[in-house]
Amino acid sequence: MVALALLPDAQTYGEFLGYLISRRETAAADKLWPHIIALHKTFPARVGFQYLDSLLQQHRGSDAVRVWSQLSIISPEIGAYLPQDGNLVVNPGFEQEILNGGFDWRITPLDKITVERTTEDSFQGEHSLAVTFDTSTSGTAGILQFVPVEPGAIYSLSLAYKTEKLEGAHGISLVVSDAHSGQPLTATDEILGSTPWGEISRPFRTGPSTSLVTLELKRPAGTLLRGKLFIDDVRMVKQ
Repeated sequence: MVALALLPDAQTYGEFLGYLISRRETAAADKLWPHIIALHKTFPARVGFQYLDSLLQQHRGSDAVRVWSQLSIISPEIGAYLPQDGNLVVNPGFEQEILNGGFDWRITPLDKITVERTTEDSFQGEHSLAVTFDTSTSGTAGILQFVPVEPGAIYSLSLAYKTEKLEGAHGISLVVSDAHSGQPLTATDEILGSTPWGEISRPFRTGPSTSLVTLELKRPAGTLLRGKLFIDDVRMVKQ
C-alpha cells in the first residue's frame, strides 16, 4: 500500500486519509486508519470526522463508534465528548463547544433560524442551546446528533426546555429516528408558548435492526414559527 511508504507523520497521514475519503476509496482508508492510530501522535480531529462520516454513510455504526473512541485518544480535544454516566447523548448540556461533527451536535445554518450556545439562561450548568425562529417555515431547526443504540432495547429520552413567545400553528419536538431508514421512533410533545424551565420525557423502543439513531428538533414544515426556545440537559438512557 502506498500509505505505508509515507513518513510516519500525523499530518501527512491525515492529508492522505482525507484524499482517500474524497475519492471514496473506503477500503484503502480502512487500511490506513490503524497506522494512524499506531503513530501515537496528536491527530487533527477534523480529518477523523471525515473518516467517521464515511463510515456512517456506509451504515457502519459500530466501526464509527470505535473510531470515535480511538480519536478521543489521539485528538485530546475529543476526550470530553464521550457518553458519561449512562447518558448516550454527547455534550448534553452544551457545556463544551459544539464540534459540528462526529458524535457531537451538528448544526446546519437555515434561513430565519438562529442557533447559538449561550450563557443567557440554563437549566443547570452555565450553558444551554438557544434557538430563535424568525417566522421560519422550516421543518427542522438544523440541530442533529447521531447516537449509537442497541437493537430492540428500551430507552428513555428527556430534555429540559424553556420558551419565550414561541408562537405558531405547530410547535417543535425533539424527534428520535432510525438513522438509516429515517423511521421515527418517538417524539416529545410539541413545544410552544412562554414557559419557565421544565422537563419532558418519553420512553421508546428501538427497532430489531436499529443500531444508530438521530436526535433532531423537528416540526411540520410549511407553517410559520416565531419566538425563542432554550434546551438543556438532553438525555437518552437505556432502561
